[in-house]
Amino acid sequence: MFIKNPQKFILFFLLFACLPALAANPFLEEFEKKREAIVKAWEPYIKLRGILEARYTEAKAHNDPYANSILELGHKKDHRFFNEFKAPLIHHYAWGIPNDAAIAAIKQYSPLIEVGAGNGYWAHLLKNAGADIVAYDNGTDAKYQAISPVKTWFSVRAGDQTSVQHHQDRTLFLCWPPNISAPSLSSEALRLFSGKYVIYVGEDRMLPGGRPSRMADARFFELLERDFALIQTVAIPNWPGYHDSVKIYWRKATPNSSSGSSSSSSSSSSSSSSSARSSSSSSSSS
Repeated sequence: MFIKNPQKFILFFLLFACLPALAANPFLEEFEKKREAIVKAWEPYIKLRGILEARYTEAKAHNDPYANSILELGHKKDHRFFNEFKAPLIHHYAWGIPNDAAIAAIKQYSPLIEVGAGNGYWAHLLKNAGADIVAYDNGTDAKYQAISPVKTWFSVRAGDQTSVQHHQDRTLFLCWPPNISAPSLSSEALRLFSGKYVIYVGEDRMLPGGRPSRMADARFFELLERDFALIQTVAIPNWPGYHDSVKIYWRKATPNSSSGSSSSSSSSSSSSSSSARSSSSSSSSS
């Protein structure tokens, strides 16, 4: 077959050859391959945990000296599942599992600042999708790195929640922030942030059955509910027993709005993508 314009053909060939590499999400691919095995391993554990929790409550009520031993057995089973299935993936990639819909939605709120970025997997995908993102982490998860080889996916800067003070013109991005750090990464980052948008990847404040979230802390949810309104929710794949999603929030009232200084600086920094944000919010609001 004769090609009329070989240069154009070569250009299109190279373009399409590069597309899979730019869109690659090896974490999601590996998770999907192992999903069936993960679910099978989780089912007997969750049944056992329910039995153990019931027995622990009963033993506690009767001051049984073996009550803590019952609870300890449940923790051992949990650690076994974690070490065998979750640890190799979460420490090579991330705690939350991103998908195309999540990355596309978050990208609309670029530029971004992520704190608690780990090894930068989400930042890596966002950058490849065209987002402008800076990422910080203080390295507190280093104790887990011996579980599996840790790959650095993005140039993550050394820093903690205070880093947001230097990037108030960006959208604050938090992915699976811990609820046990002191001071709290999530609530402190949110308290120090005066920007317009917050993106949180994690569980709701209260889970089905009335259990509290295993991510972020109570103060974070208080500040979030007080100062921000939910404008979009994006479903992502979940680990068995977890209920995390991507939630995008808009500030109800900008700090120092009476003077207008903070409001105008925040608005002007994001003017280039304001139309995309408006259409995304109105079509996916929840």
